[in-house]
Amino acid sequence: MDCQYGHHYFRKHDSKGKRLCLQGTRKIGCHATIRIKTFILYPEYAIGDVSGKSARQIKLLQENQLELLRKAIAEGDDICKVSKYFVSLPSEAAHSGHPTGSSGGYAQRIHPLLSDKISQLVAAGITDTNEVRRSLRFYVTNTLCKELGYQAKQSDRALYPTTTDIRNHVYSAKKALELSKLDQENTRLKIDQWQSTNSESSYFFRPFVLQDGEPAVKEEDKQRPSLTCSQTLLVIHQEKWQKQLLERYGNTMTMLDATYKTMKYELALFFLCVRTNVGYSVVAEFIVQEESAEKIAEALGVIKQWNPSWNPSFFMTDYSEAELLAIEQVFPSAKSFICMGTMGTRPQTWTYQRARRGTASATPGLHK
Repeated sequence: MDCQYGHHYFRKHDSKGKRLCLQGTRKIGCHATIRIKTFILYPEYAIGDVSGKSARQIKLLQENQLELLRKAIAEGDDICKVSKYFVSLPSEAAHSGHPTGSSGGYAQRIHPLLSDKISQLVAAGITDTNEVRRSLRFYVTNTLCKELGYQAKQSDRALYPTTTDIRNHVYSAKKALELSKLDQENTRLKIDQWQSTNSESSYFFRPFVLQDGEPAVKEEDKQRPSLTCSQTLLVIHQEKWQKQLLERYGNTMTMLDATYKTMKYELALFFLCVRTNVGYSVVAEFIVQEESAEKIAEALGVIKQWNPSWNPSFFMTDYSEAELLAIEQVFPSAKSFICMGTMGTRPQTWTYQRARRGTASATPGLHK
């Protein structure tokens, strides 16, 4: 085992045609090494006391026992084995070209046990860097140092990693938990898992497909408009308790609201909300690839199929032409209100009316 600052022991590959690596190497030619030798002993096949025997007789005994051992191994017999390890550790003076002692701890890599701990935290849903750091410090102080038998210093980067180290390991752990390298495929696989564990929940997933029939594999592909693809993305979700709330409170007033910048893709996340006896609750969510009346109406139509008795008398939305047109298409008898925010001390709503020639206008309405 060579020092991390030792010589290059991998063959250099031809870098022609590959991207330029700007990060330099930390190999500076340190000669310190750890040598480990392993011996396996078979006590049952020892030749015993050889006093008074010639060298030829000893050699014959060794050959006979070795032949018996080979035969036992070939037949798969249960053989008693004893492993012994001989380790040769270098002194501190053997290191050259880099700092040692307490100052050398700043260049250490993170301990493998800490890396495993980060993976466990990420699997449990803890991905915040500061929270992971607090959990690691508690683990090092109360568990790891006691097991290793020494008190680590704050300069020891192996047990007290930097914020950048923690963030990189959290990212690697999250990537390791993904079912696929494609986000779209991950979503499909996760939905399949959720449906297998909870059959009462409703999911609708339609992936984005290019015109040539191939799924999107690049991030920029998902930003293309629907005119350049044969199938757009649509994700809809509703739990059983959300259906119950929508059936009880949604026939009077239902609110449709969209939020943005919730993911790395430029996609809008829509929420259907109702006012219950304890406040407002989200009763369905859906994601569309583009915020058009046709795509929003399609999502609302799927939710209406899941809830046949849902027929709201009023809808409240933002001042979005696409949302208003979609509501008119799916719920022709519903009356739409536009939420204009807070003006002064009293919230204002506006009633949405559409003339026969197709132009839209908004008139003040009552707010209760």
